[in-house]
Amino acid sequence: MKHFGSFLLVLISCTSLFLSACKDETNPTPISNNPTIEISTEANTLRFENGKMLVSGTVNSSSNYTITSRGICFGLTALPKIKTDSVVAAGSGFGTFSTETKLGDYSREWFFRSFAISLSSSGKTDTTYGNQLSIKPFHQIKAARLIASGIDSISFVWDGLKACTISGLQGITGKGICWGTGTNPVPGTNNYILAGNNDTSAFSGLVSGLLPGTIYTFRAFAINAADTSFGASFSCGTGLQDGEGNQYPSILIGNRLWMAANLRSAKFNDGSPIEDNLDNARWDSTNAPANASSSDNGVFGRYYNYYCISSEKDLCPSGWKIPDRNNWDTLFNALGGWETAGLAMKAGTTAWGASIAEGQGSSKFNALPAGQKLEIGTVTNTGKLGFWWIKNGLQNPASFRITDLDKGVFYTTAAANQGFSVRCIKK
Repeated sequence: MKHFGSFLLVLISCTSLFLSACKDETNPTPISNNPTIEISTEANTLRFENGKMLVSGTVNSSSNYTITSRGICFGLTALPKIKTDSVVAAGSGFGTFSTETKLGDYSREWFFRSFAISLSSSGKTDTTYGNQLSIKPFHQIKAARLIASGIDSISFVWDGLKACTISGLQGITGKGICWGTGTNPVPGTNNYILAGNNDTSAFSGLVSGLLPGTIYTFRAFAINAADTSFGASFSCGTGLQDGEGNQYPSILIGNRLWMAANLRSAKFNDGSPIEDNLDNARWDSTNAPANASSSDNGVFGRYYNYYCISSEKDLCPSGWKIPDRNNWDTLFNALGGWETAGLAMKAGTTAWGASIAEGQGSSKFNALPAGQKLEIGTVTNTGKLGFWWIKNGLQNPASFRITDLDKGVFYTTAAANQGFSVRCIKK
């Protein structure tokens, strides 16, 4: 019995040792042998001074590394690296350092990271980066809006600036808006307006003395200690005048300038008259250019037969023409295609009704339901349909129509003695 008890005691003791050994193997105590370098870019020390951007960084470590090189790398893409972006070296060793650099374009967003190249006791070289600092060192220029106010003037509203937060660049020494017929205008002689103050608030104005029926491009600008910065380009066309003296607004869609109202002249552009308001029998039988009044010429414009369109004389103002099929196709495609362009072209829910309200009138083309003048001389579909001539050969007159119940535009063959609306496009 004693021997059995001794054997049991020994067995229990061995089992305990065995279990203890299994636990240690399954959950070993981790040993740290992978030290790190801590790198940081100090955003609170970012400032502009004496024409340069100053950026500071810090290198720290809890291990026995040798720092062979340190500094700042920067560029126009996120997470800049020393092999692909600009580098400003700042010596070697641990501790805080400062750098200074010039930027190529102070209106763009730049990305900064501090770096350190280290050499371990085993001779391994490595590069470590700090946190990224993203900056836009100029005031952010907000949007501008343009409206043609006449044949020689355009009004503008500019929402101003979003203030810069970088020390040394917060002050604005000037701001304004400039314009020209080129792509990217700059302030020159008599082509800019300065704001009334140098803060970041919005301002508006009217630019007069412009050429009629011409596309102008506007850009807002601001000046601070670093540079002059420009906002996005916005384009708008001035209005135009026909041979009878009627004035029309214009609208830029895509890269072409269109009349934003229906033609309402009873004369060709050279001043010669067009047969006007014929009786129904004469309207039906004529093979000469003729036009007729709508219910409101000032709103809907006049109706023209196709002989006006095919005439050798210019129906449109000087420098403008009646659009052909390609011109109309380009317009429709710019507004989403034939299936939806009609909705964007409509003048809004007041004239066409609100049956399809969403997106109606978004293009500012201002298409109105003038209806049509039939071959027999009667006018019909006012308030429901709009028809506009397409310049084709005399043997195949054609138009397109917009209806009050549809989103699209529809191609329509026509007879030369029908009367439709006319829009003109800048040549």
